[in-house]
Amino acid sequence: MGGLVYLVVFILVAVVIFPLINSQIDDATNESHDDYVGDDSADLVGMIPLFYWLAVLLVTIGFALVAIRKAG
Repeated sequence: MGGLVYLVVFILVAVVIFPLINSQIDDATNESHDDYVGDDSADLVGMIPLFYWLAVLLVTIGFALVAIRKAG
């Protein structure tokens, strides 16, 4: 039960931090902003939110698999 609390806190922190990450990504991919990374890197940098949510999903799935193995 304690692990479930940690998982919920992890997901909540991930949801709260995401707007900050998304804002920085928008700045880095916007041509008129000082932090623009360039045409070559803009596509790759634009995929960072996808990788962020994939990491959160993989941690959640990993936690579920560990919990299932302990229960069985």
